Amino acid sequence: MDNLILIGQVTGTHRLLGTVKVNSKFPNVEILKGLSVILKKDNDIKISKINDVKGITGGRVLFDLDKINNLDLAKELVGYKIYVRSDLVPDYKEEISIIGYNVYDKEEHIGEVIDILETAAHEILIVDNLGSEIMIPYIDVFVKEVDDVKKIIKAELIEGMR
Repeated sequence: MDNLILIGQVTGTHRLLGTVKVNSKFPNVEILKGLSVILKKDNDIKISKINDVKGITGGRVLFDLDKINNLDLAKELVGYKIYVRSDLVPDYKEEISIIGYNVYDKEEHIGEVIDILETAAHEILIVDNLGSEIMIPYIDVFVKEVDDVKKIIKAELIEGMR
């Protein structure tokens, strides 16, 4: 998957016609309209086309995907990551994102970064921990090391954060 660009992750549904909510840091999601994308969750891979892009607000966007035309089909996509082939958006320079990195508290795996919340003071990592969320301030008091090669974050949490 070296030639793929992460667009975002499906986080929910919108209305009854199969529109999906996506968390995305992709700078210009409008250019994705009409393109085929890859949806991946664990070992399950689906291919779909983005029919429409709408509702763009602060890292959140709504996608209408082909063949997803009702609420039940859209619900099945929650948790899937959306990728596009890099040759379809040749001018895009991907920033290194820590979304998807595995997080360890000392030596214990506590989950995967699924989102980054931006606040006035600092960013907060949203970590999926077996279906619940852990919020970790992205400051050196808690985040001790980020390894981009291994895609891991070493943290030291205090009691009550989990």
